[in-house]
Amino acid sequence: MFYSISLYILLARIKVSKIVVIVSDILENIYFFGPSILVFIFMLTLLVIAHELGHFWFARLMGMKVEEFAVGFGKPCFPIFKKNGTLFTIRAWLLGGFVKIHGMEPMDDGSEIQVKDGFYSKTPLARLLVLFAGPLFSILFGYFVLVGYFFYQGEVLPSQDNKLGYVGANTPAEKAGLQEGDVILKINDTEIEKYIDIIKITRTHAGKLLKVSAIRKGDIFHTEITPQLDPTPTPVISDNLELTDKLMQQGKIGAMWSVVHRKISLSDAFIKGYVETARGAYMFAKVFTSFQKAKENLGGLGSIAAITHQATQQGIDKVVYLSAMISLSLGFMNLLPIFPLDGGQMVVAFIELCRGGRRLSMKVQNIVATAGFGLLFLLIAGSLWNDVERFSSGIFSSKKPNVVKKD
Repeated sequence: MFYSISLYILLARIKVSKIVVIVSDILENIYFFGPSILVFIFMLTLLVIAHELGHFWFARLMGMKVEEFAVGFGKPCFPIFKKNGTLFTIRAWLLGGFVKIHGMEPMDDGSEIQVKDGFYSKTPLARLLVLFAGPLFSILFGYFVLVGYFFYQGEVLPSQDNKLGYVGANTPAEKAGLQEGDVILKINDTEIEKYIDIIKITRTHAGKLLKVSAIRKGDIFHTEITPQLDPTPTPVISDNLELTDKLMQQGKIGAMWSVVHRKISLSDAFIKGYVETARGAYMFAKVFTSFQKAKENLGGLGSIAAITHQATQQGIDKVVYLSAMISLSLGFMNLLPIFPLDGGQMVVAFIELCRGGRRLSMKVQNIVATAGFGLLFLLIAGSLWNDVERFSSGIFSSKKPNVVKKD
């Protein structure tokens, strides 16, 4: 009896200690990731509002009745207000949103075209413009955020010194205890004067242990680092820290060079915003040129959340830039000709425009919808799989760096 009670008390203590550890870990993660989670939710909500505003304003412009403008999904928490027949609501899950346009549900008998002030009662051109407005507003929002970002930040130019810039999470540089702002003095027996000197050594020493001497806040310290080989060939960096057309597999430490900011005029900021938007469109298109590109660049909410966390740690300016790039990606993604994305529905509207306004049969609509949902499912599944692989491989890990030795 005594042993049974003692064993019971021991097991109870073990369970309580495990619960304490679990609760402690949860609280620690909430404290560590809490600000990033709030930034992530706020950022996505803002981007969705910008996207849906395009649909909303153009629907009203085309004489369509908008029943609801919702921020979030799930059950409505509470209505904000009602204006001109549109109910503005906030819903339980703030990870999206939608605009509910009157008469947007196709009917078997085609009667949707007779719904007064309904979506399908308007011409195919009007419907096409309403569908296009969402991606357009996402792209415009991203563009103008970039303009503000460049006007405030100025032109970002690579510094030619030997100081580290951003250090990625769970990279060889972070594992070696290196931090942004560290000045690299020597690698093995080679004196370091410019950042390109670091690149030239590490690119040819993948998998090899290197001894590093650096200075941080006036203190010299020593550490060891092993550059990691790129899985695929990447562009070689020139002596001016610019990308070249030459590709090779290189050893990398996961750190960037430091940068300097040069103030620019508002007109130059508009030009820089345009160039960055065009570059974003080009990079997005490249994702779908090969399976390897898609595997490297596609990601779901998990990847976005992890990148948001990294940006939050680097400062508000990085969050602003990330918001602009995600907004651009949201716009480009919705232009893909896949039903039920805006681009897929635009294709249907364009076909009906070419048919003189005649609706496609319900059978054809069902085939298009089924094929589109299948492709969309594969796209989402691939993105989620990429998220799982990235998290399982520790790409988005936030482990503490190793302790370095000081002189």
